[in-house]
Amino acid sequence: MNKKFLFVIPARAGSKGVINKNIRIVKEVPLIEYTLKSIENFDRKDIAAVVSSDSMEILELSKLY
Repeated sequence: MNKKFLFVIPARAGSKGVINKNIRIVKEVPLIEYTLKSIENFDRKDIAAVVSSDSMEILELSKLY
């Protein structure tokens, strides 16, 4: 049986600790990129990824990855 995976990635712009932390640069890349790149190890036909955010900037950046 083939397994199917759905990744739901919540990425709020607001935060109690660090505002816009998902687009903050960490070691020269936005934090959200680490999350999105981590699912690349899966066979692409077996996965779907959805980023949910209240920020258009986070959503646009996520489309690049």
